[in-house]
Amino acid sequence: MIHDSTLGEDLKDWALETKHSTSKEAAEVAKNANVKQLILTHISSRYCDKKEMLLQDAKKVLQIPGLLRN
Repeated sequence: MIHDSTLGEDLKDWALETKHSTSKEAAEVAKNANVKQLILTHISSRYCDKKEMLLQDAKKVLQIPGLLRN
């Protein structure tokens, strides 16, 4: 599954307001769909040096070896 992950949990209210997803929300969708791989994409440039934070948010929900980021 390829899913929007524009923002982190630190900005989840803004994600909701701007109709974007957080990495945790993307992981929740992937978990509910029983996917084997998740690719997080459309990541905000504000996370250029913090992409690991987004991955950690997602991994709290979804423990699959195919968790990737774009």
